[in-house]
Amino acid sequence: MDEVEPPNLVGEGEQSPNEYDSDMPESMNDFDAPNTLCTDLWAIIDDKELCDVQLKGIDNIMVPAIRVLLAARSPVLRFHLISDPSIQKIESDNESVVIMCYHSVVLQCLVEFCFTDRVTRVGEHDMSQSAIMADEGMARHMVNLVKAAHEFELRTLERKSIQMLQVVLANLPGLACAVLDEAEKVTPSFPSCSQCVKIARRIIREKSLLALIPHATSPGTGIEAIQSGRLVGQLMKDPYIQADELTLFRCLVKWSQARSETSKNDYAIQETGSDTLERSNASRTDIAKGLVHTTIDLTKIIPSVLCTYVLESGLVTQEDVSLAFRTQALLSETNGTQFSQWRQKPMEKTNIIDNRNEVVRVQRKVSFAPLPKRKHLV
Repeated sequence: MDEVEPPNLVGEGEQSPNEYDSDMPESMNDFDAPNTLCTDLWAIIDDKELCDVQLKGIDNIMVPAIRVLLAARSPVLRFHLISDPSIQKIESDNESVVIMCYHSVVLQCLVEFCFTDRVTRVGEHDMSQSAIMADEGMARHMVNLVKAAHEFELRTLERKSIQMLQVVLANLPGLACAVLDEAEKVTPSFPSCSQCVKIARRIIREKSLLALIPHATSPGTGIEAIQSGRLVGQLMKDPYIQADELTLFRCLVKWSQARSETSKNDYAIQETGSDTLERSNASRTDIAKGLVHTTIDLTKIIPSVLCTYVLESGLVTQEDVSLAFRTQALLSETNGTQFSQWRQKPMEKTNIIDNRNEVVRVQRKVSFAPLPKRKHLV
């Protein structure tokens, strides 16, 4: 006797519940989506009546959470919430307040991941959109999210955070310096953040002009976001940088004229007062003057710019410019002087290939090929 197939209860054009790509619906108002543990937890993530613990960020903003869920996802969080004597806790009205050393934006991402296994927002920025809009504050938060994920042994969150950071910097290279500055601060204690350093340096090397001196309409202030003179010196001496001497000199001018605005970095100590800013400006100017003499070859800058923009910058003296003129004159009598040259050869351009997959493969091969080193001044 032939077996009778069960009737298909799914109408034409409809999707079977077993065929959903994700447990997370695009909107919690989508009642056609199946109820899962992930969606149900997402629905109560902001329900303060069900939350029994508050995570207090360094900006004094509380992030509500459920203690048992945090403890289940991370053994480190479980230790912090239950038995760590070094963590400051405040018990009141059947609710615990745990003081954390992270910004509330990072804590919110941490809680969202523990509830739903994903991060959809970083502060006000929606990470699910194809065109991600970001700023330096978000870029620094993402670095600290990598740090927090490593500290609390959330390896999946750590991996996803690094991937998100790669996407952001690939589209917004002007934020690479802010990422590099923030990652360099935490890397000694958290080696996992060295991946953030590598990503930022790669973007700065491949898209030097966009990363160091971004367009006025682009997010990020480029090299101005770096607080450490030591780190600026490393960039100026980087043998893989794709920039000429004038571009690097412009970087030093912009960095020396920028104030150290710690307000852009919530993890730094806030300093106010004109005296502090003047001392900051003075120190940056002194550092920039020293870097000009040790990292910039003034003879590679055209004479008309030397006697105007370079001399008027205040980072060089008339004697420095005169010495550059003299060297240029001597070189022109022998081999000649070529200006506006990159310190290293540009990366090879990909050939036009009909097969689209081959184009992608060749582009990837070229973009990750080792870059030749350039010589810098000693």
